[in-house]
Amino acid sequence: MKFKFLLLLYSLVLLPATSFAQDSFEALFKKAKDAYFKKDFESAITHFEKIQDLSAVSDSSWKNYYDKCQKAYIRSLKKDLDNSKNQLTYTLKSVSQKDSLFKETNYELENKTNALVKLNAEKTVLESLYTSPYQKWEKAKLALQAYKLSAKLPTNERPKELYAAILDASLNIGENSWTKTMLEGTSIQHINYDTAKELLSLGFSTGQTVQLDSFHHWIEYPDSLFKIDYSKKIELQYPIQAWTNIPGKNKPLFVAGPRIYNTDEVQEEQKSILAHEKSYIKGILSSNSNTVLTFGSDNFIKKMDLATGVVTPLMAHTGIIADVIKRKKNNGIYFASSNGVLFKINESNTAGLSMISNTLPNQISKIHILEEVTLKDSKKNVLMTGQESGEITFYELSDSKTKYIRRFSIHRGKIQTIQQVGNKLYVYAQDGMVSIWEIDKMLTSYSYLPVSFQMEAMAKSIQFVPQKELILYGTKDGDIKAISMDFEKHLQTICEKYLENNPLEESEELPEFLKFCK
Repeated sequence: MKFKFLLLLYSLVLLPATSFAQDSFEALFKKAKDAYFKKDFESAITHFEKIQDLSAVSDSSWKNYYDKCQKAYIRSLKKDLDNSKNQLTYTLKSVSQKDSLFKETNYELENKTNALVKLNAEKTVLESLYTSPYQKWEKAKLALQAYKLSAKLPTNERPKELYAAILDASLNIGENSWTKTMLEGTSIQHINYDTAKELLSLGFSTGQTVQLDSFHHWIEYPDSLFKIDYSKKIELQYPIQAWTNIPGKNKPLFVAGPRIYNTDEVQEEQKSILAHEKSYIKGILSSNSNTVLTFGSDNFIKKMDLATGVVTPLMAHTGIIADVIKRKKNNGIYFASSNGVLFKINESNTAGLSMISNTLPNQISKIHILEEVTLKDSKKNVLMTGQESGEITFYELSDSKTKYIRRFSIHRGKIQTIQQVGNKLYVYAQDGMVSIWEIDKMLTSYSYLPVSFQMEAMAKSIQFVPQKELILYGTKDGDIKAISMDFEKHLQTICEKYLENNPLEESEELPEFLKFCK
């Protein structure tokens, strides 16, 4: 009896636990299967893991679902990941395309904006240049507006006449230029500027020469008087044609008519040291401290020994000798004729003349040699020719030939002066156009434009003085003039003078075109 009671008690205790475990399994199994078929694999796995934790569960049917569920879950995760990657790739591609499109559109917009600014700048420059000198403040205002507009553009896209407009406006209000009347009614033929001694030697078409000893003082104090040394004044019957400096000599030689004159000599009768037979001397070049070379209207090239006065004809040429220059590197002396022939004499053997080229342009007026400049990544010697038409042509120069490089058409009159100082070339033509070139840009960039501006046409002589940023020239009326090449100085002068003559009211804001002024 007692045993039966214990057995019954045991059954009452165990049966609820077993029944509870069975109910939990079935409930969890149902939830897990429902989640599985709904493809909610994450919830299904959670329910199956709880089933696995039930210690009394012996039914293994859930394990098959559990394995399938895990595999399906992994597959769904991978699929989601692939979809995400594809979406990301598509998004990145779309962004890239939009970015590229934006850049192209922005680039096009910038180009169009620049083109519009450039057109406005060019229009304003031309308006300034063509405004009457009597409307000087309107001219000045337009020049400043043009500069303000051009400041937004890359340097190589600024209007080529910009500095011409600035210079024109500045000179029109009487600033940054100086004038002295030397000999009324005469023409200055040549200027020789000696930086070491601050001397200025002038030659006039009347056959007079004058030496000025206070040139720098005049530049610094424009209203002051020249100190003219009339004891150095020479009066001859011929116009002064050309000058040259002799190595080791303090004073230059000059040419008047058929004679060469030595300004070192004190006695008047000793000044005439060479008769060039019956022809006028057109050009003179010092070969060394004892020798000069000349060419004249008879087209003879001659050599003269300064110590003995002996004259030796070197050659006669069928064309008109246009110019003669000397190379520093090899001491070669080059002659160019107006009909396009270039030939060379060696300084150590002036009797041996060799032709370099007969294919240069006709009507050459000036030649110049650029020493050891970079051309196509190597150092070359370059021959520069200036024509009577105003064209400038460049050739690669070797000992026996020339090779065409390129041509510029900046000037519209005969090239009269070519002067090189360091990396810059200063060119003047008889139409009054002055151009200032940077040599490396000129020979490498086909779109390069120099600083250029209009000066007086037909100046009788011109000298560029880069040390002082000046252009010095003589006029047909006998004036000697100087113009500053400091364009920043011209700009600031226009700013100051404009404000002085157009004062603002107390409440008035500074106009946009003046806001860049210092």
